[in-house]
Amino acid sequence: MGTLTYKSLCFPEDIKARGMEDVPKYYYRDDGMKVWEAITGRWKSSNSSQLSKSLESREQLVEYLTVVIFTASAQHAAVNFGQFDWYGWIPTVLHHAHAASPAEGPSGFEIYHGESADGEMLQQGCGNSLGLTRLFLGMYPDMYFTEQPAKEAIKAFQHKLEEVTNTIKNRNEELTLPYCYLSPDKIPNSVAI
Repeated sequence: MGTLTYKSLCFPEDIKARGMEDVPKYYYRDDGMKVWEAITGRWKSSNSSQLSKSLESREQLVEYLTVVIFTASAQHAAVNFGQFDWYGWIPTVLHHAHAASPAEGPSGFEIYHGESADGEMLQQGCGNSLGLTRLFLGMYPDMYFTEQPAKEAIKAFQHKLEEVTNTIKNRNEELTLPYCYLSPDKIPNSVAI
């Protein structure tokens, strides 16, 4: 937590800090930037402000809210929803690890892999369940926003997300191994556990 800063939560700043701006075919960065920009509602942003005790401009408010929305939706999807792709194939994952209690003596660390079908199915089921969601970024089935400007903003946001989704789908058609974790049609509205 000592290294966590507001700037590190801003996706563009984090990419810069890690020196990943010019890496070719880095879809996490490319798709993440598209989603970040769709959330901010603008295509160019400085993302350079530090969090102060108060927000002093509309720009700072937009950036702050973008950090919250992006972290709870897109960032969470990017780091969590690839799990089933790996956990779903049982031989790639260590499912059971048991350590002997001190009372049992120094028998060491025992590993069970493939010996328990129940444990394997439980692990696979958990991985699958963690990836299930029904409400994706921009979907608001309960219309709490009834004012016309809010409805128009939602519609514009959904349109921008649809553009990003189509761009990613078109790119993925050319790839041997598609990268879809930051496609808006696969990003939940929030942490979906």
